[in-house]
Amino acid sequence: MLLRAWLLLPPRFRLFVYEFLINVGIRIYGPTTSLRTYRLPFNLYAKYGKSVLDSEANVMRFVSENTTIPVPRVVDCIEVPTGAFIVMTRLPGETLKGSISIMTADERMQFVQDLGSTLKQLHSLTAPDSRVSAFGGGSFRDWRIDHQDRLGPYNSEKEFYDKLYGYCGNEHKPRLRQLASDVHNAPHRLCLTHNDLNPHNILILNKRFSGLVD
Repeated sequence: MLLRAWLLLPPRFRLFVYEFLINVGIRIYGPTTSLRTYRLPFNLYAKYGKSVLDSEANVMRFVSENTTIPVPRVVDCIEVPTGAFIVMTRLPGETLKGSISIMTADERMQFVQDLGSTLKQLHSLTAPDSRVSAFGGGSFRDWRIDHQDRLGPYNSEKEFYDKLYGYCGNEHKPRLRQLASDVHNAPHRLCLTHNDLNPHNILILNKRFSGLVD
């Protein structure tokens, strides 16, 4: 009830409060490992920047509604000149990067099984058509490329791969195409996936998987 009332307030006022909470959070918790993400009081996080769009909020809602994968709950999403300002809940746990080194072999095996089950659920969410795009059909960022522009959408995987090869030097393209041919030519369906899955975005609690963030 309180959240509904809060969301009825003007976006500009809500942004003012969130920006104040960001400053408070930096003083209390310090900076995060991301330049776009900030920890706030009240067990919240804020995310905004040039590459942050409302599609991120939409995909978190979609995953939450269609799987049992622990993801942040979207509290607010406000359109800003740079894209979107997203406020979400904080999940319990710490990043895998700081925890995996102290896990035993059995604990790591259990974690691999947990993460495998999570990705199986995520990949069960199929794309509505054959396009390569962000959630909702728009452009996306591919972190395999050191590039600031957003990509796509593309009408086919071949069109997407051709774009990727375009970033390589001409002398390397034949060899790279040969190395990737088995994977790129294998028949498969398109599905939802995490485009920046790394130890910073995987959470662990009591040495068990506890959530996905971005």
